[in-house]
Amino acid sequence: MNQTTIINKINDLRYDGLKQAYLRQIEDISYNKLSFEERLYNLLESQEIFLHNKKISMNLKLSKIKDKQAAIEDIDYSIKRKIDISVIKDLANMNFIRNHQNIIITGKTGTGYVKYYDM
Repeated sequence: MNQTTIINKINDLRYDGLKQAYLRQIEDISYNKLSFEERLYNLLESQEIFLHNKKISMNLKLSKIKDKQAAIEDIDYSIKRKIDISVIKDLANMNFIRNHQNIIITGKTGTGYVKYYDM
């Protein structure tokens, strides 16, 4: 069995993340020091990461968010906007998920009036 046969089978299965990792293992001789299980785990982990990133990318694309580089740090907290920094930071920490709490956010976007309910 040669590398071309393996790469063709990986392509047939559409394991793009695994393929990238396999090609990296072929080129980098430091992988030769690893056991079979370690190399296999590396390949599988690379595929898992690839699929996770692909899912995030697809969800971001489907979300139709205009500014895909938006960040919490870029929010304008000027007085005229009346944004409570502590509420934003609390939401950003996602504690409501860890604490199994539901939240409701009401108000039209862009109007400057939003209510946040912690349940």
